Amino acid sequence: MSKFLLAIAIFVTSSGVQSQSEAELEDLRRELEELQTDLNSYRGQVDQVEQQLQEQELMLAQNHREIFNTERSIAASEDLLSGLVDKVERLQQQREEQESGLREEIAAIYRSSGQEPLKLILNQEDPALFGRMLYYYEQLATNRQAKIDEYKETAEELEQAEISRTQELRHQQGLLNYLSSARVSLQNHLDERESLLNQLEQSIANTQEEIAANQANRERLETLVRNIAVTMAEVAIEPEQIAFTEIRGQCTWPAQGDLLASFGSVRTGSIRWDGVMIESDMGSPVRSVHNGRVVFSDYLRGYGLLVIIDHNDDYLTLYGHNQSLFVEAGDWVQPRQMIAQVGNSGGQRDPGLYFEIRKDGEPTNPASWCS
Repeated sequence: MSKFLLAIAIFVTSSGVQSQSEAELEDLRRELEELQTDLNSYRGQVDQVEQQLQEQELMLAQNHREIFNTERSIAASEDLLSGLVDKVERLQQQREEQESGLREEIAAIYRSSGQEPLKLILNQEDPALFGRMLYYYEQLATNRQAKIDEYKETAEELEQAEISRTQELRHQQGLLNYLSSARVSLQNHLDERESLLNQLEQSIANTQEEIAANQANRERLETLVRNIAVTMAEVAIEPEQIAFTEIRGQCTWPAQGDLLASFGSVRTGSIRWDGVMIESDMGSPVRSVHNGRVVFSDYLRGYGLLVIIDHNDDYLTLYGHNQSLFVEAGDWVQPRQMIAQVGNSGGQRDPGLYFEIRKDGEPTNPASWCS
């Protein structure tokens, strides 16, 4: 639009405006200034909405990550509780068996009135028999005491298991309460994001404005990739890393789903796709296609939550529009490692993964690498 204003100004100048009155020229200048002011205001509004959208999507990413981690903690708690329940049941059965044995011992002692050794001493009919019987009763007493000690240990272990189960139940309830709160917060952030997305779509209402926005996004990514290339040239390479070229045509796509946009196809106007868009379910895993080092894991306007992995030999893979990220810059990743979750960050309506492969900073067709 600024070129259009310049053309108007040139036309006015070259058309003999000297013949017009000063008042007319002043009116024209005022109109041009108002148009330029409106244009600047529009651009400022778009930037402000995009900034608000970025902040909202970063909060959403944190929400999603907290929910994901809490759900995993709840699953681990369920496993622990299941083990504790089994332990309590086993100890209860063991205690019942020990109680039954002790009741029989006590009944036997009661029936004999506890006089067996004393009767032997008083009778003294056979000293040899007396010695053997006395030893026998001593062993019985020792065995009884051992059973009593085992019963006490079982009772204490059972008590501790029941305490642990109660504590774990409280911990799990706390996790469930937190999860419920996090989901409410998530819904609030989703509602706010929807409102901001509507504002952004209303601001970018025609094709030329969409082209300009996409071009600006592309320039941001190009600048980021150039900076990464300069930085990685100074970083030590991990030894014994399989060359990226060896997996050409063999690697698995980073997310499951159909291609919504293919490499090189028209995006808007003269702008074409430098990668592919993979339609996939919200929250489904995003996996690294090869081992390498994470060189970027953050938000980039136009691409949302973005992960970039360096695979050496000037190869980079890019994963955009994620819901949440699970790696940080500097992390080493393995092939098929989960690095993120599919999302719609970056102002997307529908969930999907944007995936690029670059060699020396230039995009290359991912379809020639992944099968």
